[in-house]
Amino acid sequence: MSLGPHRSDRFTLLLRRVTMSSAPITLVFTDLVASTEVKNHLPGSDVTARNQHYLTHILNPHRQRVEDSLPAYGGWVVNTEGDGYFLGFDDAIMAAKWAIALQLSHVQDPIPTPLGGLQVKIALHTGSPLQDGNDYIGQEVDYAARLVGLGEGERTLLSEMTAVLVRNAQIKGFELYFQGEYTLRGLGSVPVYELVYRQGEIQVPQRGPIGYERARQAAARRRRQWLYGGISTLLTAALIIGLQLLGVLQPFELKALDVFMRLRPPESADSRVLVVRVTEADFQALGEYPLSDRTVLQLLQTLNAHQPRLIGLDLYRDIPQGEGHGDLTDYWRQHPEVYGVCKMSSLGDVGIAPPTLAPAEQMGFADVVVDNDQVLRRQLLVQTPPPASPCTAAYSLSALLALHYLNDAGKTIAFTEADDLVLDGRRVPRLTAHSGGYHRFDATGYQMVLNYRLPIEAIPQVTAQAVLTGEVHPEDIRDRIVLIGVDQEGTDRHFTPDSFAQRVDQSVAGVIVQAQMVSHLVSGVLEGRPWIRPLPVWGNSLWVTAWTGISLLLLGLGRGKDRRLWGPKLLGIAVVLCGSSLILLVLGLWVPVVPTAIAIMLASAGMLTLPSLDPWNDESI
Repeated sequence: MSLGPHRSDRFTLLLRRVTMSSAPITLVFTDLVASTEVKNHLPGSDVTARNQHYLTHILNPHRQRVEDSLPAYGGWVVNTEGDGYFLGFDDAIMAAKWAIALQLSHVQDPIPTPLGGLQVKIALHTGSPLQDGNDYIGQEVDYAARLVGLGEGERTLLSEMTAVLVRNAQIKGFELYFQGEYTLRGLGSVPVYELVYRQGEIQVPQRGPIGYERARQAAARRRRQWLYGGISTLLTAALIIGLQLLGVLQPFELKALDVFMRLRPPESADSRVLVVRVTEADFQALGEYPLSDRTVLQLLQTLNAHQPRLIGLDLYRDIPQGEGHGDLTDYWRQHPEVYGVCKMSSLGDVGIAPPTLAPAEQMGFADVVVDNDQVLRRQLLVQTPPPASPCTAAYSLSALLALHYLNDAGKTIAFTEADDLVLDGRRVPRLTAHSGGYHRFDATGYQMVLNYRLPIEAIPQVTAQAVLTGEVHPEDIRDRIVLIGVDQEGTDRHFTPDSFAQRVDQSVAGVIVQAQMVSHLVSGVLEGRPWIRPLPVWGNSLWVTAWTGISLLLLGLGRGKDRRLWGPKLLGIAVVLCGSSLILLVLGLWVPVVPTAIAIMLASAGMLTLPSLDPWNDESI
């Protein structure tokens, strides 16, 4: 018999402790191996029939062997629980002999099951438990109960105290093997021994060391973890990606984009752009509505006196307004730095023509694209006019102003063979039928996600009256792109990602949106300010799948029956997901947040609520 090296002194002390303790007994726990799996393979039309078959043909014969053999070895039944027994013996040697006898009976005369002969695991521990009527309680009982959980079929495990007694008895045919230190729940690390019987060709158990078998089971469990985790990840990701492509998640993802837009650090004002707002107060002071052509001409002349780089007039002038229309169109033809607007026709809208005799190359369309929730998130750069449209401009006003400004700055402007716009070597990201969170929208024309410079006030603004009365400093106009437009409630107003409540007072004037668009293109080239690039379909799919799989892996760490850590872990994953998504948006990459979060929640909920598919549904010892 071998109990491991350099342990004789410790064994002597343990033996003395056992023999000096008051009324020590040997506690024995037994349990049947794979009983649930056996029941699943038994004949019967329902669970009740299979359970009855198990009781009659398997469990009762085993019970009879246990209880009939106990008196001869001085043992008694303390308690039963399910398939297992809690037994007591006054003598550790007799307890060990009984355990081997029971194991031999199952080896030599097996009780048949669909999975082979019935196997039992047994654990012995000697101590002085507290008696509670006919039962025993205390840590000694916990020790033996935890120890049997380590066991496998045909194995008999012993605590160190019981091993000391069996070793000293030197029973013929009995061999003890030190199997190592194992952690028992609530008891810490303890030494574990296995009792093996050898007599001629008979050996019980017939398998290798306990560590080998448990390692084999652990490897199989890890394979199941990867398999079930992979299946759960792929199925959940496929469902979410399908919902994305159908556009079901688009409203939620666009709202999430608005939130992340607002969470970005505030930006400094763009000193290259100036907005001249024509407000209600201006109309009152001038005593006219709308602005007359003469007043518009005066405004243009006043601004030009301070040498702006470009002027964009976001006012429709298709119909003469008061006096001065001829002078205004003459001025337009003589000043190529002045650009106006028209509006293309659409379903239910005949459109608005450009001013009569105004140069066509100095006209841009004022059309914008808004989402179903009336928020303006996209910038339309180029559009093919409908055949009957009075407005034939191919470029938007904002694109015209930005492209001419960049051209004057010596930047290259080109279109690729795929009709992608390239500004100074940077390809302008174009929205396609399935881009980022967009899946159900009109993708005609050259559209891109508008990276607003927030807060909206980051675009410098003055009033028309302030310009006409000379209150605006010339340096605030010189070399700037100046846009002129009406800022009045009920006239050409839009909701932006900054309009979180979408109240009327949170809408902004169309001319401010146009200025944001100009700043968006120009600062992207001159400052390297990010243009928002949505992920393609394959990128979206990879992002959702990767996050789902990694999250399931993280949730499985520190696993067991206790799921109390899943809540904090999910919260931590959500924080990392949102934080990384915000950082990527600041850098110019739009990744799906809502679909990813839903996929993580669905996959984790499935693992929790479907134990049969839970790869981490592992019993704790």
